[in-house]
Amino acid sequence: MAIGMAMGCIFCGLEDFNDAFDAYLKLKDSDGEFFDELTLWEPVDGKSFEQVIDIVEDMAFSNNQTLRQLADAIKAGLIAKAIDCTLDSDFNNLDMVAIAEEGYRTES
Repeated sequence: MAIGMAMGCIFCGLEDFNDAFDAYLKLKDSDGEFFDELTLWEPVDGKSFEQVIDIVEDMAFSNNQTLRQLADAIKAGLIAKAIDCTLDSDFNNLDMVAIAEEGYRTES
């Protein structure tokens, strides 16, 4: 998911995470041959294949850290609500943003 997010930011027309990840794999496997078929976002246009891969992988690492922090905050929020007996039994009605925010407060 993190690679797909990064690819979607760097290349135009790769909004779907799965398609973006597949494009990353194809790009890496082709040693850059597939590179010219993709349209780069203007601020990174003109960078070499290797530079773009480095940017994508750096962004993916950062995205991965953010996603892990979010998952940890949601977990902490769910635990806090379960302990307080305020966790809604219908998980379809959970406000995940509020749970994440509570989790961030709990972890701080």
